[in-house]
Amino acid sequence: MARSCILPLAAILLILFLCVCKSKAEESKELVLLYKDPKQPTEKRIKDLLKRMTLAEKIGQMTQIERINATADVMKKYGIGSVLSGGGSVPKVNATAKDWVDMVNGIQNGALSTRLGIPMIYGIDAVHGNNNVYKATIFPHNIGLGATRWRPKTIATVCGSVKCVVVLISGRPVVIEPHLEKMDALIAAWLPGSQGQGVTDVLFGDYGFTGKLSRTWFKRVDQLPMNFGDKDYIYDPLFPFGFGLTTTTSNPAKDLSA
Repeated sequence: MARSCILPLAAILLILFLCVCKSKAEESKELVLLYKDPKQPTEKRIKDLLKRMTLAEKIGQMTQIERINATADVMKKYGIGSVLSGGGSVPKVNATAKDWVDMVNGIQNGALSTRLGIPMIYGIDAVHGNNNVYKATIFPHNIGLGATRWRPKTIATVCGSVKCVVVLISGRPVVIEPHLEKMDALIAAWLPGSQGQGVTDVLFGDYGFTGKLSRTWFKRVDQLPMNFGDKDYIYDPLFPFGFGLTTTTSNPAKDLSA
């Protein structure tokens, strides 16, 4: 009689043990959140995150608020997805770089403390360089530099302060030799392409530079007319016919040939 009772009891204990093990395994699996695993495919991570989100959390993630309203508590309570510093919206008057870092980190910590721990996206309304930051280098509006015409003073001012690439869209050679040493790089674009994309594609490394000069680039006006094939003592150009750098990588500095 005693022996027959022991066997069912052992079986029950075994079942309970297996259930506990399964529960622990599922709990452990749940702790490894798929959407937080950078080794997983992006689509998988997105689907995993979306199925975990409540409607309120989805609304919060689609909401952008102004910096003045963004506190760690607000970020945590509403699960805000992004914060913007609009024009003139600063942490305080004459805020230092550290003030900015501390502000953004504080807001980010609030976002990361939410149930799902989704980091917020921070944006700033600054089309002139980071013009909200005290003592930052300020440039004219996007079109400003392009509309300055050919003014050597602009090149001296800008290139004397920061590393600069001068993009010259003139359709023909112009006298630049006196100012060339002030430039870090010069790009001549006869035809810039739609909205300047033909220039930006190569500037940002999407394509390599392959263009060659279709005519001789003179140093001074008194050298004209100057043509390829002129005698050596006459043909003394700034850049000869057919000149141009060729790049074959996304980093022009690593692979240049003339």
